[in-house]
Amino acid sequence: GVAQDFAQAARLFRAAAEDGHARARNNIGALYDQGLGVDQNDEEAVRWFRAAAEQGHPSAQFNLGQLLRKGLGVEQDFIAAYAWATLAADSGNQGGMILRTGMNEVMTRADIERARKLAKELREKVRAVKGEG
Repeated sequence: GVAQDFAQAARLFRAAAEDGHARARNNIGALYDQGLGVDQNDEEAVRWFRAAAEQGHPSAQFNLGQLLRKGLGVEQDFIAAYAWATLAADSGNQGGMILRTGMNEVMTRADIERARKLAKELREKVRAVKGEG
């Protein structure tokens, strides 16, 4: 059935994720986020989204930003959420664009400046991880 299919997908994604594949890391994060094929676990979702985000995966950057904004599986952090949303948006990720726009309305100018500075630092870190630095 469907549950079995998700469990099988989780096993396959985990194997690829542990081998360092960014898309698989994002996918296993999504399964943990939604509790599909695995027990729902926000901390595990954050762990895998962060791993893929640091590899430059735009969907993972958006997904991590969402959990940081909501404080699910990680301490709520609007500045980090905005920064990751910015990286996702810069890669053309629509969710990242929408998340960042929404964050603009709930953050102070000073916090947005801090978030932009953090985004710049994260971009450098991603470049280094990808070997582009």
